[in-house]
Amino acid sequence: MSNEDILVGMKAIAGFLKVSEKVVRRWMVECPELPIVKDGQLLANARDLSEWQRERIKTLRLQGAVKKTLSTFNNG
Repeated sequence: MSNEDILVGMKAIAGFLKVSEKVVRRWMVECPELPIVKDGQLLANARDLSEWQRERIKTLRLQGAVKKTLSTFNNG
């Protein structure tokens, strides 16, 4: 792992994920699996964040599909 793979600070992490710092702070509370370490400052491995984000997108899509299916079933 090179130094370029390590993101330091909220601004760098939010920029990498293409979300606001507010969203990152919310995810830090809501998603304990978010791979960010607080060691005096926030640190994250870019590859780990990319993988986490891919998995989160898959999960959210699946949850949306389930909600849509249940809504159709309940209203049908």
